[in-house]
Amino acid sequence: MEPQKMKDIFNPNDLEKKHTPVIERLGGDKVLVRVGIIPHVMEEAHYIESIELYCNKALIEKKGLKSGMPAEAEFTVVELKEEDVLMARETCNLHGYWESI
Repeated sequence: MEPQKMKDIFNPNDLEKKHTPVIERLGGDKVLVRVGIIPHVMEEAHYIESIELYCNKALIEKKGLKSGMPAEAEFTVVELKEEDVLMARETCNLHGYWESI
């Protein structure tokens, strides 16, 4: 399954704003991935099932989520360097598989 991506970073639509993963380096080896520029809902009928973090195209970890939890996950990337390229993907139970920009 091919992930969906934001088509125009300067003019995202509502679906893209709520589903594109946002990566934040917290310092050291910690990375936070939030789902959505606008936070994604985590209701019983509509929620994020999982978040994956990749470093230099290698999967670091996949974390499962449930309704009621925040639409975010913290990851540890051993020996994370400034030049490392991070990418995240998430799966929404209604709107499918999404990738960060």
